[in-house]
Amino acid sequence: MKTTPISFLSLSLLTAWIAATTVAVTRMLYVNPESLPSLMKSLGIGVVMFAGRYLDIDGEKGKDIELLYLFCIALVAVSSVTYAALRIYRRTHFTSNPGHK
Repeated sequence: MKTTPISFLSLSLLTAWIAATTVAVTRMLYVNPESLPSLMKSLGIGVVMFAGRYLDIDGEKGKDIELLYLFCIALVAVSSVTYAALRIYRRTHFTSNPGHK
């Protein structure tokens, strides 16, 4: 499969998309934490408890740890979905169709 180089504009738009969408998803998860799967909730509670116990973090700093945790989840989710969508798009639009002109 032949790959095409990515332009600076495309890379800038992709970066802006990932950044804006990650912030939006983080805000959605922070406002509506029950939308997280139970495994992510349990892991998040464990992270905050670990930070409180071993790093002497409580109160507002604990909320910062929670927000950072949600940001990381959102970044991984948005990046994964974007990568998959781009792979599907490139595969369907840039492959050669021998019978189609």
